[in-house]
Formats: sequence, C-alpha cells, structure tokens
Amino acid sequence: MSVFHTGHSPYDIWLRFKKIISRLHSEKAVAFDWRFDLKDKNVTNSYLLRRLKRLLLRALSTPISSFPVLAKSFKVFEEILKNQNIDDWTQEHVESRLADSAQFHEPSFAAIACSDSNGTLYNKTLDDLRPAIVAIKKQNYTLSQSVVESMIICTQWQGKHIYTGPFGGKTKNPILFVSNTRDFVTPLENGRAAVQRFQNALQLTINGTGHVSSALENYCAEKWIGLFFAKGKMSGKINSCPEEPGAFGVKIEPFESSYDWQLMKKEIAELREESVQGNRWNMVY
Repeated sequence: MSVFHTGHSPYDIWLRFKKIISRLHSEKAVAFDWRFDLKDKNVTNSYLLRRLKRLLLRALSTPISSFPVLAKSFKVFEEILKNQNIDDWTQEHVESRLADSAQFHEPSFAAIACSDSNGTLYNKTLDDLRPAIVAIKKQNYTLSQSVVESMIICTQWQGKHIYTGPFGGKTKNPILFVSNTRDFVTPLENGRAAVQRFQNALQLTINGTGHVSSALENYCAEKWIGLFFAKGKMSGKINSCPEEPGAFGVKIEPFESSYDWQLMKKEIAELREESVQGNRWNMVY
C-alpha cells in the first residue's frame, strides 16, 4: 500500500495533499516568518515548492515508476511542514530523504528542449521570454514553472541550425511511430499524422498514461517494438496494445468516472485561481 494512502477514497488523499500545497505559498511563508531567501543554504518555502512541482511533472511523464517515489516524497514534505519553523532542515538533508532526487541531465535535456521548437528558442534573452513566462504562469500553477525553467535553459543554448524539411516521403529504412493514448507532451494525433507522411511507416498505439513508450512498461508494446527492430516489420501498418493490469492483476477503474474527481476538479480550479490572483507562483526572475 502507498505510504501516502489515507482515508477511504481518492478525495481523502486529495485533502491530505491539499494541506501540503496550500502551505507552500510565498505570502503564507512570509506571514509565518518562514525562511524565504533563495540564496540561503537552509530550506526555504520557495525551494520546497519548486521541488514539489518538479516531482509532479516527472510523475506525469512516468506515472508507474514515479508514483511510489511521489508518495514517499510527500511524506517528507509533511515532516518538514509539521512545524512553522523549518530552519533545522537543509536542502542537502531534504534531498537525502527524498526517495529519488535524480534530475534531468541538463546538456542532453537542453539539446531536446531547445531544438524541439523549430528554433523559436534560439538566441533568446530573458527579456525576450518574459511575455511567454507571464502567459504560461497563468495557464498552469503547478507545472508552468518547469516549462519556464526549460525555456530559460535555452538562453544558454548555442544551437543555430534549423531543419526545415522535407518531412515525409520515402526513407532508406521503415520508421515506427509509437504513441501513447494519454501523453501530455506528445499528442496521439502526431503519430497518426506522421505515419501518413512517410512511405512504409508503421504505427503502434499504446493505451496508457505517460510520456514515451518505456514509461508504460507495457509488455505488448515491448514485444512489438522488439520485433520491429529485429525484422523491420510488424503484423500490420497500424497496431495497438491494450492497457495492461498492474501487480497481482489489479485493474484500476477510470478515475474520470468517480464522483470524487468532480469534487477535486472544483477545488483544483479554486486553488489555481487563488494562486494566479495572488501571484503565488514562487519564482523570481
């Protein structure tokens, strides 16, 4: 059972999480006289919020492997926030307690994030990005920070070449386009459109949540992808894999059909509106 499990319903777990996120606001930190110096070695309210947002983004990309990590990390945040005085916690102490403190490897991440935008982030300054930062902050309280951080990395990116095509046609070897049905980074429609552009291209659709095929840990997909690399073909032009049960054959019912989800959506919207109006985004640029 998850170490963050509580109560009898998803809504009970949401209320527990809400207690954490509602305390990690800059205005409340100042009111409670918490440390709020980004240059200070000790834990700051801003640092905790940034760390939490990065964990949430990672969980969206790789939910199967990241949710256990997320649950253990939430427990650490609860320990820190039990008392208003968090001066005894250092960032090194927090990182050592978190279940997994791995971060993106910046050089390789920049190569993807900065070039995967048709060159729109090349040779930009911080001032050039400010209008986009303001717009993104208003769109998503929780994940916008990570998006903006990836954009800022590109101010140091030295890439110049922009590939302008052709996109499509005949290729020396067949291409396999793999898409997940619920991928918050790459829409399913991208794979469907791409397979029509390239001759002899194949498509594999995996029913599941996460970014890139490996995040789903789907045995059916691994079999088809392995067959493609071994023989350059699959059973048909368009193939699909169903969502597979978890450990001990457990299948989770779609959360969207739960009444708890309707309650949570309302409260999430209220939290988002509150954060935007109060400028509680907790980033300093």
